[in-house]
Amino acid sequence: MKFIFGLWIVLSLILLSSCGDQSSSNKESSKKALEILVEQAQNEAKARAEKVREDEELSRLTKMVAEKRVLMEEDLSAKLKKNEAKREILLEIASIEMARRQVIVSEVNECVASLNIARSSINEKVTIKINNEPAKEGRVFVSPAGFSITYTGKDGDYYYFEMIDESFEVKLKRTEKGFCFAAVTHKKELAEGIPAENIPDTKLPTFTSAKRIIPARPFQENFVVIAATYGAGHIHRDVRDIVKSKIQYGQLRFSAHSGELGGDPIFGQVKTFYIKYLYQGKVYEKSFSEGSPVLLP
Repeated sequence: MKFIFGLWIVLSLILLSSCGDQSSSNKESSKKALEILVEQAQNEAKARAEKVREDEELSRLTKMVAEKRVLMEEDLSAKLKKNEAKREILLEIASIEMARRQVIVSEVNECVASLNIARSSINEKVTIKINNEPAKEGRVFVSPAGFSITYTGKDGDYYYFEMIDESFEVKLKRTEKGFCFAAVTHKKELAEGIPAENIPDTKLPTFTSAKRIIPARPFQENFVVIAATYGAGHIHRDVRDIVKSKIQYGQLRFSAHSGELGGDPIFGQVKTFYIKYLYQGKVYEKSFSEGSPVLLP
């Protein structure tokens, strides 16, 4: 504004001087002064325009950074939820695998404990028979569930056996009277990133008594609840934990109503029970209207 006011004064002086008699030098000085003021006014206008442009660019960049931050936070949140869900599934799979191994250990232990081992001595020659057959190293016995158990020899008062699975192996020793011990060595994780640390790895000659090997939970045959909800409209309650507690021997058998699923989440509307589950390596999704029987898998 100062430049414009100065420019106005100079122009006024020039006009007044043009009305009188002025020398050529005075006219030239006035002209130069006018040019300087015009240039300064133009520079000021450019500076203001540049400042506006810079402010707009800063505002645009600030907005873009804020939007990027929101997207990154949403993406991170989604990844965390996905990782958490994956971890839950892996823990379920690990629990099932742990139970499977414990069931097998108990099975082969009871089988070895039930073997008929007899030792006789004739003319100072000792004969050992297992189930009325000569005890030869490498002889294979099959448990009622079909697991192969190999006799590996005798040492002192103990008879030794082993059962080898692709995920773990069991070494057993028993007395002649039938008391049997099992030592378990795990070769693979229970699930991705989850070692079998909850079942101590034991090596000969440290053994675990068969009486202490009890499955921690019913064997669920690879039935894993990934998600479960119950509700109507925009109101759906998470009932995954309730549904998990209803699994018996790998099956769900109940009626999809409020009494079974923790109460009525929204009165006066027909509810829907939704479940997403993993069974034998495949993921399934199913919905049941209120009151319908749920029979899975």
